[in-house]
Amino acid sequence: MANNREISQFAGLVTVADSTNNVSLGNTFLLSGNARLGVGTDNPAVKTHISDSTSSVGVTGTEILRVANTRLNTGTGAVAIRLVNNEIAGENQYTRAQIAAELDTPGTNDNTGRLMFATANSSGTLVERLRITSSGTIGIGLTNPTSILHTISDSSAPSSTVSPAFFFSSGNSADSPAMEIRQGRFNKDVLTLSSNQSLSANLLRAHENGTNRLVLTGAGNLLVGTTSSDGSESNTAIVSAGCFKTASGAVSTTSGSAATFVTLSTQTISYYIVSVALNAVDTASYSAVTLVAQQSTSIKLASLMTGSLISISNTGTALKVTQSSGVNQTVFWTITRIMN
Repeated sequence: MANNREISQFAGLVTVADSTNNVSLGNTFLLSGNARLGVGTDNPAVKTHISDSTSSVGVTGTEILRVANTRLNTGTGAVAIRLVNNEIAGENQYTRAQIAAELDTPGTNDNTGRLMFATANSSGTLVERLRITSSGTIGIGLTNPTSILHTISDSSAPSSTVSPAFFFSSGNSADSPAMEIRQGRFNKDVLTLSSNQSLSANLLRAHENGTNRLVLTGAGNLLVGTTSSDGSESNTAIVSAGCFKTASGAVSTTSGSAATFVTLSTQTISYYIVSVALNAVDTASYSAVTLVAQQSTSIKLASLMTGSLISISNTGTALKVTQSSGVNQTVFWTITRIMN
């Protein structure tokens, strides 16, 4: 074929230009001399450049590129675009990722579609990572999402039995939280949501610079400013079994003798409400409530209620209970800081 000679059967359409070695098909198709393919443009900027002018708006408008699978009886009839490149050193090519679309409800409705994204694992096998279904649900790590965003980190993770707006699951690892929110600059956990069969696992943790500020334990205790469900009088707050408290416990007592149940740490100024009770039916006789005012190591008590057979006292910062039931008893106590 001579330079600048039009091919007879495509007269006026196909031209080889001598100056740039371009092959063109009218104004529609161009194979440039620098190995670029242009469709709808005579100046392709990349290896394949498709250009059109449409008034389409949004994702439902007229398409510019169509990739079709016309094979019949293929079940869902997937159409895929595969992304491949060379190995690090050498010319062998490897599949890196693939995007595919197929029928979402085979045998039910031929109009539905789903979009899937896959990446190659360490063996080079494509594994689906993300799916968008025909109903708009998004699944990450699973193929049957039931929520707007449904994520599971491994195949052993339990599925959601309901359809919340968002569903997160970390699998069966006791150490894997379902969700973490981190502060980017210092990579510190701000909020952690998790769940585990063990009641010792924390369900919710709110952090500040790596320090727990609020913890909801698997046993249903809400800890504010502490990590211990047992607590101490210096902790900020614990909510357990419907009761708001700072610390609680039990102490064995000998009838007529004072038993220390808690020793207050040195505080500048603090106020507490302290209650003690025996596990007895006559609560009026076997329970007491006292207001405790503390300044440094100085303690003052103001009785709010005292039963005839039990009382609260102190020796320095040690709070003590005395019961006079005539037998040794276990006394249950609770202390709540109300001001500091």
